[in-house]
Amino acid sequence: MTTAPLPDDDSRLLEQACAWLAKLQSGEDSAADRKDLAAWRAAAPAHERAWQRAQAVWQG
Repeated sequence: MTTAPLPDDDSRLLEQACAWLAKLQSGEDSAADRKDLAAWRAAAPAHERAWQRAQAVWQG
Protein backbone atom coordinates (compact mmCIF):
# COMPACT_ATOMS: atom_id res chain seq x y z
CA MET A 1 0.00 0.00 0.00
CA THR A 2 1.34 3.41 -0.93
CA THR A 3 1.48 6.27 1.53
CA ALA A 4 2.12 8.94 -1.07
CA PRO A 5 -0.28 11.87 -0.75
CA LEU A 6 -3.10 12.04 -3.24
CA PRO A 7 -3.41 14.98 -5.62
CA ASP A 8 -6.05 17.45 -4.45
CA ASP A 9 -8.63 16.32 -7.01
CA ASP A 10 -8.14 12.67 -6.09
CA SER A 11 -8.51 13.47 -2.38
CA ARG A 12 -11.69 15.41 -3.03
CA LEU A 13 -13.16 12.60 -5.13
CA LEU A 14 -12.19 10.01 -2.55
CA GLU A 15 -13.95 12.07 0.13
CA GLN A 16 -17.06 12.19 -2.06
CA ALA A 17 -16.89 8.44 -2.67
CA CYS A 18 -16.53 7.81 1.06
CA ALA A 19 -19.56 9.99 1.73
CA TRP A 20 -21.57 7.95 -0.78
CA LEU A 21 -20.36 4.72 0.78
CA ALA A 22 -21.25 5.90 4.28
CA LYS A 23 -24.71 6.85 3.06
CA LEU A 24 -25.23 3.39 1.56
CA GLN A 25 -23.90 1.63 4.65
CA SER A 26 -26.15 3.67 6.94
CA GLY A 27 -29.23 1.97 5.58
CA GLU A 28 -30.83 5.37 5.09
CA ASP A 29 -30.27 5.52 1.34
CA SER A 30 -33.15 5.73 -1.08
CA ALA A 31 -33.66 4.58 -4.65
CA ALA A 32 -32.97 8.19 -5.69
CA ASP A 33 -29.67 8.12 -3.77
CA ARG A 34 -28.61 4.92 -5.53
CA LYS A 35 -29.54 6.47 -8.89
CA ASP A 36 -27.55 9.60 -8.06
CA LEU A 37 -24.56 7.48 -7.04
CA ALA A 38 -24.72 5.56 -10.32
CA ALA A 39 -24.78 8.86 -12.22
CA TRP A 40 -21.84 10.20 -10.18
CA ARG A 41 -19.81 7.05 -10.85
CA ALA A 42 -20.60 7.20 -14.58
CA ALA A 43 -19.80 10.90 -14.88
CA ALA A 44 -16.02 10.40 -15.07
CA PRO A 45 -13.48 7.59 -14.89
CA ALA A 46 -11.89 9.33 -11.89
CA HIS A 47 -15.19 9.04 -10.02
CA GLU A 48 -15.29 5.29 -10.61
CA ARG A 49 -11.66 4.93 -9.50
CA ALA A 50 -12.44 6.86 -6.32
CA TRP A 51 -15.47 4.63 -5.70
CA GLN A 52 -13.39 1.49 -6.15
CA ARG A 53 -10.72 2.82 -3.81
CA ALA A 54 -13.28 3.76 -1.15
CA GLN A 55 -14.77 0.28 -1.31
CA ALA A 56 -11.34 -1.32 -1.01
CA VAL A 57 -10.58 0.78 2.07
CA TRP A 58 -13.99 -0.03 3.59
CA GLN A 59 -13.43 -3.76 3.10
CA GLY A 60 -10.03 -3.43 4.75
